[in-house]
Amino acid sequence: MRRVRVALFLASILLILPMINIVAIPQEYDLELLEENRHSSTSIYDRIGLSINFQNTLFFVAKDGSSGNELWKSDGTATGTVLVKDIMLDTSTSLGSNPWGFTIVGDELLFSADDGVHGEELWKTDGTEAGTVMIKDINPGSDDGPNLGSGTYPVIDGTLYFSADDGVHGEELWKTDGTEAGTVMVKDIKEFEDEVGDDSWPGSITAVGTRLYFSAWISSDGRELWAHETTSGSTWQVANINEEVVTGTSFDGSSYPDQLTVVGSTLYFHADDGVNGKELWKTTADGTTTMVEDIYSGSDFSYPQYLTAVGSSLYFSADDGVNGVELWRTGTDGVTYMVKNINSGSESSSPKHLTAIGNTLYFVASDGGDWDDKGLWKTDGTEAGTVLVRNNGGYGPHSPSYPLVVDNILYIRGSEADPSSGSLYDNDGELWKSDGTHAGTVLVKGFQKMIGPSFVEVNSKIYFEVKTLDNREELWVSDGTESGTQRVMEIEDSGNGGSGNNGDIPINGEKWWKFIKNR
Repeated sequence: MRRVRVALFLASILLILPMINIVAIPQEYDLELLEENRHSSTSIYDRIGLSINFQNTLFFVAKDGSSGNELWKSDGTATGTVLVKDIMLDTSTSLGSNPWGFTIVGDELLFSADDGVHGEELWKTDGTEAGTVMIKDINPGSDDGPNLGSGTYPVIDGTLYFSADDGVHGEELWKTDGTEAGTVMVKDIKEFEDEVGDDSWPGSITAVGTRLYFSAWISSDGRELWAHETTSGSTWQVANINEEVVTGTSFDGSSYPDQLTVVGSTLYFHADDGVNGKELWKTTADGTTTMVEDIYSGSDFSYPQYLTAVGSSLYFSADDGVNGVELWRTGTDGVTYMVKNINSGSESSSPKHLTAIGNTLYFVASDGGDWDDKGLWKTDGTEAGTVLVRNNGGYGPHSPSYPLVVDNILYIRGSEADPSSGSLYDNDGELWKSDGTHAGTVLVKGFQKMIGPSFVEVNSKIYFEVKTLDNREELWVSDGTESGTQRVMEIEDSGNGGSGNNGDIPINGEKWWKFIKNR
């Protein structure tokens, strides 16, 4: 049985509607719909996707025509690309077990999967068929237990922390060491209100040293910031940021902390205190929680997004109500400022895809030039040091995305367009690489359409999915050269499109899980 949190979904929609005229709705707000439709007849896993580097081998999800969406692995050769295990025991369905939430714990890869008998439960693999087994039936019977995201859950001292529902306590904080006996509930948060059996829906679980921070829901305070110290076992609410009274089933009174990001020993996140709107907050090592700055003065939202740590600095996008959505910076020095008004005036450059290489931040933004070209930028944190690397107006990649750093080289997906008109050429998906210079930002290879979910590095090579002219989807590998960019194999040879569907579902790391985290 699939859990669909209708009430929270509707409340989350109501939460973001007021922001539509301020900034574009962020990617993560689309994702509860993916959870609801995850096992429908148009499964989003009918594709090579959900990949991870484990044992210097690519592990990924695909279907081959005889099995549904199952766990595969590849060493970069056709003969070395094989099905690890057909987990689905129910032969009446072609959907497969749909493995996801990959996280490496020691020498094992943990994930959730549905074998058709136990529901979606916690599994592990050592890379062999015999070594791919269910760890525990957390929610006995056919109901689902763990609620894993896309491999972003923290591991502390060989223990994975995640949220799960055992059918008795509701969805709460759990942990596992990869054994059945070591898979246990950490804390029933709702015990604090004598509401055992109700969900607290832990989300955005993030480690700072030996301490976990996460958001959780209790009836009196709504969704706020919580902590768990793994060494002592203590669990507590860090702060009731939004002190508005929660009435009945109303979601008023929640600060909705999200995008938890660690810089040194400080945790940064965005939250809404009910007075200043959604702004940037922080919690220091001593537990002090304060708003960093009211960037958009008053009750309007600056909505900090894409929080990214670079050394002792935190970069993010925000709207101050004057300059539009631009790149901002704060850090352990306590100084918060807009780095540069890239799209001058009140128009937004809308920075996204923030990625660090050393002390340099790379990102995608638009300076408002010809047909509003989104190009690749970099910054050292100063206005003068924030410069355009290359855009399509300079015959570079248009709207770069899916950044991945391999050996200090940035690989990106880009589209080719006519810089004089903005019309896309036939190649609307290309593999590019950049060393941070205009001349060193070059096309590796063009395709009709290169789709996600994302790039994965294995042994200094990158793996990705390609959609071909005849609508097939294939696994490819590249060493960064055109000649070294080759097809590994087509997983399924079918008349309606390889191992995938139309490839129109955005899959991009932790940005899948806004609503899952906020439950």
